[in-house]
Amino acid sequence: MPVLTIDAWAKPEIKSVSDLRGKRIGVTRFGASTHFAGLSMLDSAGIKPNEVTFIQNGGVGESLAALIGGRVDATMIGYPFGLRAKSAGFPLLFRPMDSEYGLFPTAVIAARESWLKDPKNRKLAVDFLRALNEGLQLTRESPNAVKQALRKYIRVNDEALLQGSVEYFRDAFPSTLRTREKVMTNALKFIDHPKAKQYDVTQSFDNSLVDEIK
Repeated sequence: MPVLTIDAWAKPEIKSVSDLRGKRIGVTRFGASTHFAGLSMLDSAGIKPNEVTFIQNGGVGESLAALIGGRVDATMIGYPFGLRAKSAGFPLLFRPMDSEYGLFPTAVIAARESWLKDPKNRKLAVDFLRALNEGLQLTRESPNAVKQALRKYIRVNDEALLQGSVEYFRDAFPSTLRTREKVMTNALKFIDHPKAKQYDVTQSFDNSLVDEIK
């Protein structure tokens, strides 16, 4: 998943991301995807993290409650909590996946290089990626298969919610498993470590296995 699937919902009087200076932004926890989505949003408007106050709420439901209760001015929440925010009269302020600021390694598969050097392990990894790629293509091409899987594993039978899930995540799933350099670069700039700025981001991913499945 190369994009952040966490949106910002705000009080009606907040019309743009620029209006967030000096405001309170709800997240689940520092270092969680909601926090990184908030940092990406601020970056899109040239706002520094210390120009706002991040409020940790503990969970997505709690972050929505904080917005409804007025404890924050904007909050970072994912689907389907955004539907509840909309129903409560709050406007969508920022959707990361709609811009390059939302490019981020939200869900990754990682392996040790030493493990991959073993030919048997590399074959296992390639076979796994081949299966994953087939599942990815099915997800993009067959909404009914997606809804059937959600009914079975998530145990949700609300047709409107299932259809909404299909529509929301359709643009989030990539057309290829190849890692884009920009995705990793965006993540690196939010890492608070002295060596982060000098790190060669191309060393953090390996597309050769994905190329093999073709």
